[in-house]
Formats: sequence, structure tokens, C-alpha cells
Amino acid sequence: MLYGVPMKFDRSEQGSNYLNRKAAIPIKPSLTKAANKNILVMRYADILLIHAEAAYYTGKEAEARQYLNMVRERARNSSYCKGYVNGNPDGYVMPVSTPNVPNVTATGTALLTAILKERRLELAMEFNRMWDLIRTGTLVDAVSKVKDTDRIGGGSNDEARHEGIGERIKNHALIGKDGKYIPVLPIPLNEVQNWGIEQNPNY
Repeated sequence: MLYGVPMKFDRSEQGSNYLNRKAAIPIKPSLTKAANKNILVMRYADILLIHAEAAYYTGKEAEARQYLNMVRERARNSSYCKGYVNGNPDGYVMPVSTPNVPNVTATGTALLTAILKERRLELAMEFNRMWDLIRTGTLVDAVSKVKDTDRIGGGSNDEARHEGIGERIKNHALIGKDGKYIPVLPIPLNEVQNWGIEQNPNY
């Protein structure tokens, strides 16, 4: 359901079996009207979670919990998304029951884990996850768990898996602080040749 209209998508045009409703546009805008679209740069929840993480790293755990729980409080009181009602593009509907999103009371490393998990949940499909995995040094382990396996499902619509993806990331990565892998793309060949730049690893 997208702005009150049931939607279908062509699986052959999708990279996976899932459609990101957050980024979906019900009607392709004309060029002259594209400027009227609300382009999301950064969400308030992202700011709160950045603050929570910064507070944690500066030893202010109570403040970290406060800002983390502000995000969870909003989640507890949320409606379903705009246009959830068939035929009503502006309709909002409250859930039948209050979502089970209790305040976080954790301390120490469990608090940091809770903040990072909240980022994954709150900012899902908003193109933050990979950067969070890179900066926390967990990219290789995370993608290996979900991508480095055989194909699943068995039907024609199952998702392709990518054998050895963790090792390929390591092969094309710089080594950052604390041994964290930072994946990089190749530098264009003409730039390497014209300016004598060292090419990124194994390209």
C-alpha cells in the first residue's frame, strides 16, 4: 500500500524480494515538478542516535540512554505510515496494540550495542547500515553471515548469494584504525597514469 493505493512491483527489476517503501514514489514526477519533492538529507532520529553514541563514547551513559530512549518513545507512539489505508492517500491508522518498545536501561558495552541496534532498526533501508558496519569494523563479519551462503528459497525469485564476499572485501580494502577494513573502489586508470597515483589494493 503506497499513499492509499495497492502497489505491485516487477521482481525482474528488483535486486531482492523486498521493496523499500521509504524510498518508493507512487507516480514518477515530471522534470518540472521534481523540485517540489521533499528530499531527505538527515532525519531527526539519526541526530538523536548520533548524539547518543557520542555521549556513550564520552562517558555520559545517562545522556546516551536519554537520547536513545527518545527515539524508542516515538516508536511506541507511532501510527502506521501515511497512506496505509486503501483509498485514502493521507490516512493514518494507529496500531491495534502498543508496540513493545521498552526503554533501554543497559550500561557499558551493552548500551553501545543497543544504540547500534537502534540505528539498524530505525534507519533501515535509508542507506546508513553499510557505513555503520564499516566504521565499527563489523562489515566483513556481517556480510559473510548473510551473503556468503548458497542460494536460498529454491524458486525463481530467490536471492543470489555471493560466495567469498568477506574475503573479496578484504582483498579490496585499506586497513584503518584498530585493523578495521575500509573497502575502496578502483581509482580511474587515467588518474593513476596521469598523476602517478598508487592504485587501490588489488585493482
